[in-house]
Amino acid sequence: MSAGIQFFNPAFQGSPDEALRWIVEHQLAPTPLERASFAETALENAVRLGARQYLILGAGYDTFAR
Repeated sequence: MSAGIQFFNPAFQGSPDEALRWIVEHQLAPTPLERASFAETALENAVRLGARQYLILGAGYDTFAR
């Protein structure tokens, strides 16, 4: 995403890390980010408890569909 900063903000000047931060703070909605974080944490906990498979129902809002 940071490589495409000029699309989001043509006047931006800064490092790739600063570009990514700007995009996340100004272009991405917090709800999908929180949903992805919750799903990833829930999956991590399930794996720790012994889960060997998972199903993503309604995939599209996650960050790790396979």
